[in-house]
Amino acid sequence: MHKHFLTGKKKEEVPFPDVTWHGTKLNEPLWNTPDAQILAYTLGRQGRQEGDLHIIFNMSDHEVDMPLPSLSGRAWHRAIDTGQPSPGDILEPADQLRMKESFYRVASRSVVVFESR
Repeated sequence: MHKHFLTGKKKEEVPFPDVTWHGTKLNEPLWNTPDAQILAYTLGRQGRQEGDLHIIFNMSDHEVDMPLPSLSGRAWHRAIDTGQPSPGDILEPADQLRMKESFYRVASRSVVVFESR
């Protein structure tokens, strides 16, 4: 049972709120677009020793370049990309790719998960 629910509020000691919603642009979810097929969100870490997560859902028939939130002193690492062939779709932390770009090309009908560290 959850004792805490996501509120979108930011703690002072961490860079992101507990949840931030995005569409094809950061901080602009497509809530009022009935045919939207892109949804992304960032789950902010709750303590300094934890990592943040950034999750992207592409439910469309085409690939899309999605922006990644800026990080200070950390980098995004691709943990999961269901658009990649196995076994490269789900990676152990030691094998995760460090992202050098500020965007990521998401394959059609796929989910991508990034971890910060």
